[in-house]
Amino acid sequence: MADLIIILGTAGSGKTTIGKYLQEKFDYPLINYGELRQENGDLSWETYSVGENKAYDELLQALDNLWKQGKKNIVVDDLPIQGRYTEILGRFEDKNVKVIKLIVNNDDVLKQRVMDEKRQFRDFEKAKRWNEMIKTMPTLNNEKVIDNTEVDLEETINQIMEFVK
Repeated sequence: MADLIIILGTAGSGKTTIGKYLQEKFDYPLINYGELRQENGDLSWETYSVGENKAYDELLQALDNLWKQGKKNIVVDDLPIQGRYTEILGRFEDKNVKVIKLIVNNDDVLKQRVMDEKRQFRDFEKAKRWNEMIKTMPTLNNEKVIDNTEVDLEETINQIMEFVK
């Protein structure tokens, strides 16, 4: 079992869908960092803004409280790729942290997902840059890259479960 499962990916990569599925099917605690940011007034999506700093403090407190309760497989999605992701890895070196990096290998599919009217974040060019950044990041031993272009939720979940065990 992992202490913490971080789901990284650009907008439209499936982070929230997968996080909610893990919560519903396996009763894993879920912290949607994007929601924390919005609740704290961070609408700019800039790391280290006042609202984002508040959200980060809340995230750390929530993780600490869940671990004190003996919880495992805590899922955090929507963590900023630059800055906070590496801070979390450094801060919790003593924990079993698993990272799932979701990528989309087709820009047309990514654009269709990002531009969906139901989404709040609808900046395709920024999403495309984030997706490319994730694709080029080195993959560490505690990380798994999953191509989530052709979405088969069950197969993606199976890959995650196999990796997390």
